[in-house]
Amino acid sequence: MEMIKYAAKDCYSCIQQTTMVVLQKMNDLLQIDQSQTSNEDCESLAEQQSLLCGTLASVLPKFDRSDALAISDQIMTLMLILFDRIQSSQVMQYSGVQEEALLVVSALVSSIGPGFGKYLEHFFRILISSLKKVTEKDICCNATGLVGDLVRNVTADILPFMEEIINVLFDTLRVCFCFNVPIRYHVIQNPTTQRSLLPHIINVFGDCAMSLGDSFIPYHVHVVETLKQACQAEVDLNDRDMVDYLNLLRQSCIDTFVSIIQGAGEQAPGTNMGKLQYVVPHMGFIVNFIEHVGSQSFSTEDLIGSCCGLVGDIVTCFGKESLQLLDTDGIRSLLAKGKSSKKANTKKYALWASKQLSKLRKM
Repeated sequence: MEMIKYAAKDCYSCIQQTTMVVLQKMNDLLQIDQSQTSNEDCESLAEQQSLLCGTLASVLPKFDRSDALAISDQIMTLMLILFDRIQSSQVMQYSGVQEEALLVVSALVSSIGPGFGKYLEHFFRILISSLKKVTEKDICCNATGLVGDLVRNVTADILPFMEEIINVLFDTLRVCFCFNVPIRYHVIQNPTTQRSLLPHIINVFGDCAMSLGDSFIPYHVHVVETLKQACQAEVDLNDRDMVDYLNLLRQSCIDTFVSIIQGAGEQAPGTNMGKLQYVVPHMGFIVNFIEHVGSQSFSTEDLIGSCCGLVGDIVTCFGKESLQLLDTDGIRSLLAKGKSSKKANTKKYALWASKQLSKLRKM
């Protein structure tokens, strides 16, 4: 698997041939009647299928789009049969197969782009079922990531299914994180298997905000309220793992705020017209959160860089109207911290945001 994943371009024909062998092997395994095999043989079968799926997920990104399209029907036929087999199996190892199979579909979506649209009707119920498996972290996380891939690559075709997808994601938030009460009490208490879902869900909301255009408007208020609750998460600062988790969660929040503002600002850069009107009521909270993250010593350099980038995006989209909010000691301290960073991207975003603010002050 690793040899194929890192193979050079001149090995392309070998990769194609190997992929066809993998598909044939997968087809052979799916012909086996599980009802006639022992539990031990079923476990061995599941392990082989998992490895084959892992190999497919590794090689598909190397395919040219036209070549990926040529075998996409074969791949999806096998995956749909495999998912059906997983649903009817009592073998615990099939949980791992489902994780890998979802990664195969993600890789195929990225490889063939809009060409995946024709499979959505057949695959949708499998996706929803996977999203609902909140007690099986890897399956739910992979399914959530797949939603992001679909939104980015088959935007027009996914729209009819988005309402149910978004509702399932919000149901997960309500069930796992009790989002009707302050999140600070639940980030600490929730089991790790559930807690780790939150950044993934927030990232998908960012993909939706950036890709769906006006179709994101019905979800805007609920998504922003979710972000505002997540931004208020508190953890035991003496627990290094929880501090790392908090930084990851905040990174997801900042990235999604960036997506919301950029997605809204595409219509009318430099003004508060169009979709930006939905962001205006929350700008005070967003800026206060940026200042809060910038003031904390445990914030990572990547997180500081993302905050600086968000400052620059606010200036770009809202223009002079943002100066009063951003011309503060907290923002100046954040940008100074970013400009002194040893990370190239963090320094780049801080310098860019500082330049944008300077232009506003001269207007």
